[in-house]
Amino acid sequence: MIKSYLKTTLRAIQRSPLSSFINIFGLAMALGVAIMTYAFIDLDLSMDQFHENKQEIYLATAYLDRSGDVKHHGIVPAPYAEVLRNDFPQISQVVRVERRNGILKSGPNVFNETFTFADPDFLDMFTFPLEYGRKEALNEPNKIILSHNTAVKYFGEENALGKAMTFDFEGLKYTFEVAGVVEEFPRRGSLEFNVLVNFGQLEIVDNDYKLSDWSRFLDAVYIRTNSEENIDQIETGVQQYVSVQNEVQKDWPATAFSFVPWTDLFVQAESMSSVLTGEGDSVARMVLTVIASFVLVLAVFNYINIAIVSATKRLKEIGVRKVMGGTRKALIFQFLTENVVLTLFALILGFVIAVTMLIPGFDKLFDIGLDFHYNQPQLWLFLFVLVVFTGLLSGAYPALYISNFSAVNIFRGRLKFGGKNRLTKVFLTFQYILALIA
Repeated sequence: MIKSYLKTTLRAIQRSPLSSFINIFGLAMALGVAIMTYAFIDLDLSMDQFHENKQEIYLATAYLDRSGDVKHHGIVPAPYAEVLRNDFPQISQVVRVERRNGILKSGPNVFNETFTFADPDFLDMFTFPLEYGRKEALNEPNKIILSHNTAVKYFGEENALGKAMTFDFEGLKYTFEVAGVVEEFPRRGSLEFNVLVNFGQLEIVDNDYKLSDWSRFLDAVYIRTNSEENIDQIETGVQQYVSVQNEVQKDWPATAFSFVPWTDLFVQAESMSSVLTGEGDSVARMVLTVIASFVLVLAVFNYINIAIVSATKRLKEIGVRKVMGGTRKALIFQFLTENVVLTLFALILGFVIAVTMLIPGFDKLFDIGLDFHYNQPQLWLFLFVLVVFTGLLSGAYPALYISNFSAVNIFRGRLKFGGKNRLTKVFLTFQYILALIA
């Protein structure tokens, strides 16, 4: 039966090539926009999710009061990290991160660079594979690890291991040796660095910074624990240190300490201040989703109107099927099947349009690393649902409308289309309104 319906679908396309092309192309463009929107949302929600330990990593945060305005911040007092390390056995790793800008020199190459001071566990907690060198070198005070791009900037294709580099911070110069280079950062990552150096060097490079001072803040403190129950216990336990911080820091008193899961951080960062990582864009996600929905609904209404008009060329077929004993239910199933097949053709074309035109164009415009990952099961589930939903939505009314024709009226020529059909007028009006809004 399905095979018969497929043959009928192909004959219908051959019988009305122009209207079929308009329908398929219109749906293809709408589906292409939907696919591009999916790619953007997938990118936004999957940022920083490549780290192997992502389920166990949390950012230590604080709610700080600035003149009565309490905001959620991704920074915490400098001594707080040692409190977490020493007082909470549920925490397996604590990593402090602090950044400083200065001038980095190697031979004739001199550039302004950001030094990222981090505890040695940084490369164990986060997944940044080394292109070459030793990650254990982060334990050593005068060794640095470069990003791939930084190594290329200073040394080209030459191996950077063992090279000496001079860091000039506020007029004081410090010499470091390159001990490793990490692989190029994934496009879906926001926690990046140019130069990674042992955290213990921070107080040496910046003499004014005291890690024991509760009035000073760290750019970020990350912890690793393997249980949400542990986090609840830790979060309850750290509240006793709010008063300790407030005794020293009068301008930015804390109201509470908290922890944000790494897996939620990119999205939650929108509502936080002073976050070291990037942040998602819920407004862009919403706007693109609304636009894609408008375009898809517009294409569906356009399809419905054309499908109803095109039905005039299939009246004899419908009449014959009814005379031969075809039930209305069978006709509805036939037309819906045909519609899903047409939508599948549209999806294939829309997929090509999205991958070759829309996604590259959008990425070129905004440079956000928009791409497609074909090995994601959720992508194929999305495409399947998109085809079935669009096919059924666009085909439901035409199938119900056409299958209701009487065989007697068909052969006597008593059928009239368009004019007095109120629902068709509603579709046309709604389509016009959507076009104006879009």
